[in-house]
Amino acid sequence: MNDNYTALIENLPDTVINKRDPSIAIPDILNSLKNGDRLSLIKSNDISAFCGIARGGAPFVPGFFVGGVAAISKKSSISFNKMDDNEVSCSFDEKLTKLFAFLAGTGQWLEKTLLKTSTIDYLTLLPIESNLIYVFQIDKSKNATLHINKEELSDFIVKRRQKRELTNFLEDKKQYICE
Repeated sequence: MNDNYTALIENLPDTVINKRDPSIAIPDILNSLKNGDRLSLIKSNDISAFCGIARGGAPFVPGFFVGGVAAISKKSSISFNKMDDNEVSCSFDEKLTKLFAFLAGTGQWLEKTLLKTSTIDYLTLLPIESNLIYVFQIDKSKNATLHINKEELSDFIVKRRQKRELTNFLEDKKQYICE
């Protein structure tokens, strides 16, 4: 399991756990849920960038636009699903998305520059335009589900702090892990 799951549990808002140890607070929250209800903790990091160049045109000499968008998104989540009074399902999900889009287009003389300096137009409106867009996207995801007794849940949450202890715990439970 990745360290992202440890950070999810350690960074729970005080309003959720009332300043208690997560190994006590999470089982208490699950006890208050109905069978089939779920407690999900989600951490998402996203970054994206856009860059483009545009040139306005005159009638019969269309302007052009060339640009690119790059984005990376990483989402980690852990869900505790109350199965029945004695069993909890822990689901771990991690998704990484990388995207690059290339845009090229031509305008038809109706370009309007809204923000510019003496040498650079920073914002140009192209109301009529023809575009070519290529998108490259890579998605990677990992997930696993572990079924454990409610009594073992606190132990599992405590052991997540030490990678060796967590690895040993998961090795003992590997027959209960679905990937």
